[in-house]
Amino acid sequence: PNQRGELVIDPPLTTFAATPVGLQATAFLTVRNAGERMATLTGIEHRGLFEVRPPPLPLDLRPGDEVLVSVRFSPLEAGWTTDLVRPIGDVVPGVLPAQVRGYGYAAGTGTGVVEGRVCAPNGTTWVVDATVSVDTAPAVSVTNEDGWFQLLGVPVGPATITVVRGSWSHTYPVDVSDGGITTLEDGSLCLQDDDVEVAVVPGEYDSIEDILDGLGIEYRRVTPNDLEREATFDELDVLFLNCGAYSWSTPELNRWVRDGGSLYASDWEAEAVAGLDPALLGRFDYTGAAGETEADVLDPSMTLAVGGSAHIAYDFDSWVQLGSDATARPLIRGTAPSLTGNTGAQALAVQQPLGSGKVLYTTFHNERQITPDMRRLLEEMILSL
Repeated sequence: PNQRGELVIDPPLTTFAATPVGLQATAFLTVRNAGERMATLTGIEHRGLFEVRPPPLPLDLRPGDEVLVSVRFSPLEAGWTTDLVRPIGDVVPGVLPAQVRGYGYAAGTGTGVVEGRVCAPNGTTWVVDATVSVDTAPAVSVTNEDGWFQLLGVPVGPATITVVRGSWSHTYPVDVSDGGITTLEDGSLCLQDDDVEVAVVPGEYDSIEDILDGLGIEYRRVTPNDLEREATFDELDVLFLNCGAYSWSTPELNRWVRDGGSLYASDWEAEAVAGLDPALLGRFDYTGAAGETEADVLDPSMTLAVGGSAHIAYDFDSWVQLGSDATARPLIRGTAPSLTGNTGAQALAVQQPLGSGKVLYTTFHNERQITPDMRRLLEEMILSL
């Protein structure tokens, strides 16, 4: 949290949606007493660039109490306005301020705003953390938890919007109006898989194909033996190894990943990943026990999709538990049931660049026990590859 001392103000950053000059928009900040004694809020420090309205002051706040502070943005001219808002009180000084910023737009500036939502190839799943850019300006945006983006200061006239998430992308022509917002229709900016070659090795205990089908992503099926053939990897971009495929690492697979391929592997396909680099998963073992856990979501993109925690379920014993010495970056971490009785926090899914490619490994996968959180996380794993 954004804090030093007892008074805390959140969120650390508030960005107003693009607002026409002459109109206004309102957002709210929260001031909270995070200490263990009474605190008195005596004022709100800011530079006057936004209209900041606290409740009547002074105000006593008990430990855990919080109060809303309204912030109004009324742009007088086109462009960005930024300010810092800091609570003042009788507690330890040095409270970190919250940053607020807004973008005003108006006719006659030669620029406009482009906004819209990015969807998966199915046209209905909104894509988080997709990068959106335009060919006529340096403006770049990243989609939020609902797939929304805004590109600001885009020159008037025809332009091409490009959206990228993992291996998937899409371009779309747009005509930007002067001093206004150009809103793209839902479904116009869906990621395309026409130029992305995807292959799946089917398995006994995972069916990532169901998730791919739900996202509208096309794929072809290959066998473990196919991984020994160079032709299998011709033009291939993304490969999925399902748990129970009983695949193994091959020189061809190793070379393909390091040359830029994206690999997904689940649970018992740990051996294939270890064959690429033994350090990635560490000293793993088949000691996971059936059960459930509330896991911490560490990856920023996945946090946008499901929040800071996710309900993970395992319906069989003997799933892979990763070694504490694993070098791959944890995406999800939780205290999971174990046949050994060791229930300490551990990585449940990891990702790591390897050469010019990447490897994503997950201990949980698409089985009958799949939870809504697990399905959403698997969707994000796919789109990140």
